Amino acid sequence: MIWTKQLIQSYLLVLVIFTINSCGKNSEKKTIETLEPFPIMIDMEQKLIKSIEPNDFREPVFKSLDTLLIVLDRRHVNGFIRVYNNQNLGLITSFGTVGKGPNEHLGPGVLQVDHFNKNIWFMDFQKLSFHCISLCRLLESNNVEPSISFKIPLELMPIFNYTVLNNESILISSTKDSSMLTELNMKGEIVKTYGLYKESRNDLPHQMQYNYFHYKNLAFNKKSGIAIGTFHFLDKVFKYNTSTGESMEYYGRNFSHITPTIQNQNIVNSWKAYTLQISQTENFVFASYVGDDYFSSSGGINYPQEIHVFDWDANPVARLHFPDPIIHFDVNDSGEFFVYANSLESNFQIFKLNLEDLN
Repeated sequence: MIWTKQLIQSYLLVLVIFTINSCGKNSEKKTIETLEPFPIMIDMEQKLIKSIEPNDFREPVFKSLDTLLIVLDRRHVNGFIRVYNNQNLGLITSFGTVGKGPNEHLGPGVLQVDHFNKNIWFMDFQKLSFHCISLCRLLESNNVEPSISFKIPLELMPIFNYTVLNNESILISSTKDSSMLTELNMKGEIVKTYGLYKESRNDLPHQMQYNYFHYKNLAFNKKSGIAIGTFHFLDKVFKYNTSTGESMEYYGRNFSHITPTIQNQNIVNSWKAYTLQISQTENFVFASYVGDDYFSSSGGINYPQEIHVFDWDANPVARLHFPDPIIHFDVNDSGEFFVYANSLESNFQIFKLNLEDLN
């Protein structure tokens, strides 16, 4: 083979391109390990401090903020976002009308609270949109309009979880490709994606099928830039550092590679469920854990009775066992657990745990 000047230049160009690409790939370091056992188990029945029978909501989605409980309950077509006192469930104010009008919402859901800016966020599934209202203005008057509203791309649906990064972007747990996370600006435009799943897409040709199968619960630490995610249908936990691109995946002891069954372009939900919801405090991440068939033999959902606690390095800290199945929960930095339970007695329960005991 004769090495001409042109051939050498071409070879060097290819070598440079390969080196650049290789460096780019190495910046996304991924490690897979097996999740260590949880070192302690805590019986939360001993931590129950109050039970209340709510007469104003049923199976709600809620977030706690200071002394308030922000509830999203679509049964209230006039006022689906409701603000309560979190100790006695006294209604303080409400917002939002379910309907087809320009200032109405067809399918409100996926409630989030921006604690720093004291804003309430929610999605409208049917209208493919995000909305933000100011809690302070809502407390002054329920005649408020969203301060931020924007459409979202259809290929990102379904969106089950997200976190508000700042006043300029949000981080969502679904993607338009095989990425792990997607950042959207306040126009609904994709500005950045994070991470990449190396495994097979499991013959899921449609992105909405892929996002549903990789349904993630997301917690995000704004100080460190670390995202912790747990999966609804896979027994694994991931940690992703948005600053360095380093990621860790931890397989639980019940982890197995699942090939979803597709019928009429819909995923047949016949596998086990693992984590249903997630909450976070300054030092910990809390995920409600099922580890059993998603549907019970009677056809209802198998709600979890355990919450698994991790630190922000995704290390297992504790298993918390609750007296009743947990339909929804949230935790604050004071160690108060607000739980809506599938209980024969009072559904709304408040537990108090000294979080320093977890260190």
